[in-house]
Formats: sequence, structure tokens, C-alpha cells
Amino acid sequence: MYQAFISNHQILHGAFNSVVCLLFIILASFTSYWFIRKKTDSKRRLKQYKHRVVYLAIFIYLIFLGRIWISGFTHLVTMLSLVAAGLVVVNKESVMNMVGSLIINWRNLFSEGDCIKIGEQMGYVRHLGLLYIAIDEIDKDFNSLMTGRMIKIPNSLVITTSITNYSQNSKLTKIKLSFIFTPESNIDKAETIMKDIAKNIVNDNYQITDENDNFIIRKNKGLAKLVDANPNTALSFRNEPPVGVEVVLFCYCFMKDQIAIRNAMIKGIVDMITQADDITYISK
Repeated sequence: MYQAFISNHQILHGAFNSVVCLLFIILASFTSYWFIRKKTDSKRRLKQYKHRVVYLAIFIYLIFLGRIWISGFTHLVTMLSLVAAGLVVVNKESVMNMVGSLIINWRNLFSEGDCIKIGEQMGYVRHLGLLYIAIDEIDKDFNSLMTGRMIKIPNSLVITTSITNYSQNSKLTKIKLSFIFTPESNIDKAETIMKDIAKNIVNDNYQITDENDNFIIRKNKGLAKLVDANPNTALSFRNEPPVGVEVVLFCYCFMKDQIAIRNAMIKGIVDMITQADDITYISK
């Protein structure tokens, strides 16, 4: 009877500790999610964080249950750690790819459908696997064009290689156009023509009628504070042939509109420059 009393007492004690741990983990999970929700505006990110909090809470609770109910749980964990260390030594590349997969999902580096650049490879993420990332490659100069190739990239590259996620900045890309004029040309006028044409084309494409409106702020308010939506130019003097003043035009647009906006700008700028008597364009 005494042994039965001890057994019942141990069961009650274990059940009490299990309930207390469960309540504590639930409270900690809700608190963490509340802090994340205050700092995150994206619904997709918030959903991902929610899933991570749930999975982490379940994992931690299972560890506590093991310590409460399984005698020798510490020895079991030690044995599993030795087995894991052996697997790392035998198959390092696969383990590193799995670690990379955890980093991708836990740190929210990118998701399926995002446009990313890893090293020299650039494209849309088709599939996130345990060992590899499958991307549909896009042209590096014209981001709206697909090459038709699918590339598999080891997940381990995210640990050592720089990653650019264009989808997190609303797939914003830069257009760069270069024109060379003779030193006698009216460079100020050429700059004004280039800026005005670029601005008008961007405004027409994104239906901007208000001077204070900004097509970037519609997609990403934080990015709009860092990026100037208005076209800008940079000047440099070329000493090598063709000698002259090089005017480089910079402006931004979304990837899907890059080719159409770029072509319209080139046609508009060339038409206006050829009509100006005091501007002489030099072909490279």
C-alpha cells in the first residue's frame, strides 16, 4: 500500500509539473507572438512566425515531458547527441544542407515564389527542399525575362553566400541608361530632357497624377524612405574613345515593367535629343 501511495504521488506530481509547464509555455508563446505582431506588418511573415512559435513550443514541451516522465532522459539525449555527431562526420554536406534549410525557414530568408539572388544565380523560387532550392532562372540584365532553365542550389550556400530577396522590397529594380555627348553639347539641357522623359514614363505607367504620390510607397513604406523614386543623373568625362561627357540616368521600377519602361525611355530620349540643335549624341 505504501508503494502504491508513492506511485500515485509520483503520478500526481508528474501530472502537476506537466500542466504547469504547459501553462508556462502557452503564456510564453502568446507573449512572444504579441511582441512579433507589434513589429511586423506583413501578414505572410506573421503567419510564418506563428507557425514557428507553435512548433518551437511543442518541441520545448516534449523535452520537458521527457524529463518529467522518462527516467534516464539525460543519458538518452547524450546517446542521441553522439549518434548525431557521427552522422555529421560521415555525411557533412547533407547535414550542412539540412542546417541551411532550417536557416532559410527559421530566419525567413525567402519563400516559394520569391525572386532571389544567391551568388551569381538569380530567379524565382519554385521549391524549397530539405537539401536543395529549385529556382526558375531569370535574365540578369532584364529581370522580367525567364531563361527557361531550372537550377538546383544546395541549401548550404545560404550559410556562406550573400542573398538578395527582391520580393521583400516589392520586386523593385533599377534601370540604368548611359548616353555620351560631345563636350560642346548643352549638358544641362540633356540632363533635363532625360529626367523629364523618365519621370513622365514612370508616372504614366503607374498612373501617378499627384506630385507628392510615390509608386514605391504603395508597395513598401519603409523602402520608400530609403529610395528616391525620382530619376537622377550622374556625369563623368570619358578620356578614351569615344571622348565626351557621359550622362548616366538612374531610375526605379518594378521587375515586370522593366523592359517596357526601359524601351520607352530610350525611344523618348533619342527622339528629343536628335531634335535639339545644341545637343550632339555620340554613338559608342
